Order: sequence, then C-alpha cells, then structure tokens
Amino acid sequence: MKRDLDIIRNILLYIENADNNRIRIYDISINLNLPIDVIKYHIDLLADKKFIILRGCVTVLSPDYKPYDAIQIVRMTFDGCDYLEAIKNDTIWNNVKKDLKRIGGSASLDIVKTLAVNIGLKILQE
Repeated sequence: MKRDLDIIRNILLYIENADNNRIRIYDISINLNLPIDVIKYHIDLLADKKFIILRGCVTVLSPDYKPYDAIQIVRMTFDGCDYLEAIKNDTIWNNVKKDLKRIGGSASLDIVKTLAVNIGLKILQE
C-alpha cells in the first residue's frame, strides 16, 4: 500500500477535531469514506512517526451493537500537533502539494513540514 499525504493530513485533522480521546479507527474510516485497511495503514504510519499514541485492543460496539476488538487513538503527540499546524492551512497545503509534484509527488513528512513552514513564512512576509 502506498502512503497518501492527504489521508495522513485528514486523519490528523479528524483527531484534532474529536471531542474525546476515544477515537476509533472505524469512525475515521466512515468519516473519510475510506476502507478501514487504508486508514489502519496510515494510522500505523502516524504511530511509527510518533505523531499519535494508540491504545491497544479495546472492546467496543459496532453500529449493530456487536462487540469487537478495536484500536483507539488516545491523542496526538506534540510532534503530531506541530506537523498538523504546519500543514493545516488549505492554501499552504495546496502549495506544498504543488511543490511536491515537481519532485515526484511525495517526500518524507519532515520535508513536507519544512516546505509548509517555508511557504507559511513566505506568505507572512508578503
């Protein structure tokens, strides 16, 4: 499966806007209208980068009230918050994606953040 920077951004935005610390991957999948395995893959990437903290298997109820084991997102970390702050603005994000297309469409999250910060600084200086 290929990493998708838009999905990563949308997951972080969803987490930031959640009203509790029991964010289920299932709910993100429904909200973003993406298969749960795609969401799970990107959640794992965010956890690998230490942008989020996960809670292991917890039993939750499905929409039809059947219990199942699920992973919950406890919260975003300081680094996750910093990354999201850099890419949250739609104008900045669209400019980052435009710049990334010139180098093949993808880059490390550190480079994405650096691009976003530099674009933000350029906008502030105008």
